[in-house]
Parts: sequence; structure tokens; C-alpha cells
Amino acid sequence: MLKTILALIIFSIIATSCALLSIMEPPTDVPVITTTTEVGLIQTAAPTSTSVSTQPTIAHPTRVPIHPTLVKLCPENPMVPLSELGLSPQTRLLVMPDTLETQWDENGLGVYIIVPDDPIPRKMEYLFQDGFINSSWVRVSPNGRWLILDRRAIGQETHVSWISSLDGQQQWPMNLPGDYVVGDWLDNETVVVYDAQPRDRFARQPRKLLNPFTMEEESLDDLPETQISGIGALLFRYAGHTFMLYQAGYDYRLFDVSTHTDRQVLEWLSLEPVPFLDKSIYVTTEGQIVIKVMRPYGFDMSSWLDVDEILASKSYMQTMQAVMVPQEILPVLPSLETTFTLDMSLHKIDLQDPQQTIPWFYWFDYQRQVVKDYCFAMSGYAKLSSDNKFMAFTYYHLPSQAPAPKSIFVLNLETGYIARIDGYQFVGWAWASE
Repeated sequence: MLKTILALIIFSIIATSCALLSIMEPPTDVPVITTTTEVGLIQTAAPTSTSVSTQPTIAHPTRVPIHPTLVKLCPENPMVPLSELGLSPQTRLLVMPDTLETQWDENGLGVYIIVPDDPIPRKMEYLFQDGFINSSWVRVSPNGRWLILDRRAIGQETHVSWISSLDGQQQWPMNLPGDYVVGDWLDNETVVVYDAQPRDRFARQPRKLLNPFTMEEESLDDLPETQISGIGALLFRYAGHTFMLYQAGYDYRLFDVSTHTDRQVLEWLSLEPVPFLDKSIYVTTEGQIVIKVMRPYGFDMSSWLDVDEILASKSYMQTMQAVMVPQEILPVLPSLETTFTLDMSLHKIDLQDPQQTIPWFYWFDYQRQVVKDYCFAMSGYAKLSSDNKFMAFTYYHLPSQAPAPKSIFVLNLETGYIARIDGYQFVGWAWASE
């Protein structure tokens, strides 16, 4: 049973690492608040590997590999008040009560906002309308200034998606025909619109891109068929064009929505002889692409690549660079968490160790070429702040009856200090105007 739980944790990490900005679909069932099999925080020294200290052979040694240094950031008393964590005064944390685990907020529990210097969460009452029920799925824009949530009249099944400024001063409905639903943000001025009815339990078909401020639309009716496995389908914009990077079998293809051209790309990645699930592609809101391949010595990664560079990329050696993770923490599962830098979270778990139920957490700082050890373990979906300095994640107190009690932990990636907020689950980072 323990190994099954660990395998599920690892699969969750791998799945969330396949794409930083994939086509985020509306939920097809409940609950919509993503939970994991086990989430936790352990503040103690991480174990080191007892394997023979021999560095595995680099797959492609042509480019100079990165040898990050392991740095410990483990304060003796890591827990501090949120006001002392170092957050910017404009930073806001959006949270929900830990008892809200259904698609619709039938009891009006609501969304709360937390200001760094005020430890008391304040309910965002302006998001409620008399006679209506809000969804628990709140989509925060990449710049943290706008929210999208769904509303339906009490006793009705159909809903309308609404957009609201962070302070609630600006709100309006996005009235769409009944056969469409609004998904997540593609960038700060675009959301993805889907078929109301999914093709199957796991996938809705994207139909258009919508600017919620002008209500201008771009049709996606002619998209090629995509697959659920691997990277799935990644929509993004670059140089005035809309693109979809997707899979056809084991091939990677790039479809230009604007010109309806479809071409094979990254053939060298398709042919690289590593397991398919060890290859990941991330696309940011700015249309930058990062490629990662798992290796015994850590991983290989590309720098930021735009569409022109993807089309011109001809070989693994030209594009990828080895990251030689410190031997004492191998093996790890890396995942890109940010659209702002090439930093990655690293998760270490040993299926041979029956005592380890939660992955150890490390942070790879690409610019400084160090791996930061915070002396704690965590799993679950973490969210990085826009300044790339803080990580927030939800801790599920298990085992327990549903709904599981939860706490939010906010980690300062620069210092290792942590703030704890009990009784809530994290929704997203927001940013208040000056």
C-alpha cells in the first residue's frame, strides 16, 4: 500500500511537470480543488544517498554541463509570522476555507484575501450576488490583477462566467452561448473557451480564444486532433500568431492557428532514446518554450526557446545542457514552476525506503547554479509568486475524514523561513495596484 501511495505521488509530480501552461480545462466533475494522495511538511535534515559515489555518464557531453552546488537554508526556528516573511506590500494571497471541496460553493464560504501585514483573512464579499451561487474554481490572471469565477442562479444548472478586478470595483459577465464554457487564462488578456460537453471524461475541445475585456474572439474550430498522453496540447502566442504545440503519436507538431499550417518539430527529441514520460515541454505566457529530459545524473534542459528557435533547432547537442544534480540527493524529479526564470523544484523520493512517504523538496536556482536544501519534505501542487521568491502550497493533515483539515505554508526561497496559515487552502497569488 505504501509503495502504491508513493507511486501516485510521483505520478502527480510527473503529470504536473508536463506543461507549465497547458490548455487548462473547466472541471467535468467534483471536487475541483486538486488534492493529492499525501501532502506534508517535515522540518528535519534530509537523508543523503548511500549509493556508490560515481557520477553517471553524461548523455551528450558537447555542451558544458552545469554542476550546481548544494546549499542548506535550514533556519533553527523556521516558522515566522507572515508579516515577517519579506513579502512585498502589494502582494496578496487568495485562499479558501479548508472545508470547501465541491464544485459549487453552496454554503457561501467564499474566497478570502490576505495582506502580508494583516494576518486575518478578509472575505471578498463583493464576489457574491444575491440569489446566485459561485463556483469554487477561481482563475487568477497571470499578472494577479483579475479573477474569473462562475455564477449560477439558485436552482438552475446553467452558469455564466464573470470577470472581476481584484478590488471588485470592475465586474461584468462573459455572456456566451450555452454550448461554451470559459476555461483558464492563456495570458493577461486572453482566456480559452471550450465545448460545454467534453469529448470524454478527461478532455474538452477548445473552441475559441476570448479577450474578456473587449470580447473579441479568435476561432479554434480547425485545430488538429490532439492526444491526452505526453504533453497533450499547449496553446500560446508568439509574434502576433497563435500556436498549438501538440503530439501526434510520438511526434511533436506545431500548428499555426493564424495561417493553418502544421509542421513536425523537435524530431531530435522524438528520436532521443529515453522513456517517453521522461521528456517534458513547458510553454510560458510569453510564448517561450523550455524542454526537459530526465537523466540518471539529474536532467538535461534547454534555455528559453521561441518559435523561430524551435523551428531552427536540429539536434539534441545544440539545444540541451546537462544539469549534474549533487550526487547525495539523487534521484530527483525536477519540475519547472515559473514563467519568469529557468529555476526548478526538485523532489526526491526513494521507493526502497519504507519510512519515506513524502518527497524531499529542493530548489534549483539556475542563475546562481545552486541547489537549495530547506530541510523539509513536501508534495502536492505548489504555486510560485510572480517575483520568483516565494512558494505557497497546501498541507493536508492526513489521515483524517473528508474534508481533510488543511494549512497553507508559504516558503521564502531566499531565506528558508516559512509562514503558516491554518484552516485554509491556497487559491493563487494576486497583486494590488499601488
